Amino acid sequence: MKKMLMILLAVIAVSGYSVAQKPCDAFTTNDITWYGLDFSFAKMIGSGFESPTIVKNNLFNSWNMLFVNEAKKFDLAKYFSKSNVSNNLDIVTDRNSKVDETKLITFSSTDTANINQDIIKNAIKSYSTKNDKGLGLVFFVESFNKFKETATISVVFFDIATKNVLVIKQMKGIAAGIGVRNYWAGGIFKILQQCQNSYSGWKKEFCN
Repeated sequence: MKKMLMILLAVIAVSGYSVAQKPCDAFTTNDITWYGLDFSFAKMIGSGFESPTIVKNNLFNSWNMLFVNEAKKFDLAKYFSKSNVSNNLDIVTDRNSKVDETKLITFSSTDTANINQDIIKNAIKSYSTKNDKGLGLVFFVESFNKFKETATISVVFFDIATKNVLVIKQMKGIAAGIGVRNYWAGGIFKILQQCQNSYSGWKKEFCN
């Protein structure tokens, strides 16, 4: 009897590392880990950006820190109806540091990052999430396009243990603000507001 109980407890413990296996779990799981803004495939399009080195070495981190330093405004728990959000920005910080800055900025209005679902899924598979478990959330930045004054970002929920992508939603937000950092922070904020407005519809889409 004792042996059977130990086996049962072991099964429960193991299963705890993979609580989000279906797309619906992205909406029914209350605790998430936020992995930040992944700029590894991003394009900065049009005028107004500082040097690619400054964008890569300073602004990538500054935009990610919005969710830490301005947590009341960039409140992921509120926008995604979650009870608790923990942060792990180590992975995107490393990935963003390896971006090829010579290909980061373009002045062609037709140039895009062309991020598709396979690219996102392969990227998630490479994430070194270590002891994290449960539901992960990351934003893949496709472009900050000054011609269109629009930020385009793929919102991605994934199961941390298996690295299985559960939900991908491409969102667009109109940028607004003074200075490069704040201007595109405005676009990110608009996307968060749209996510909040779309959340119940997404839940119906994936949970019905």
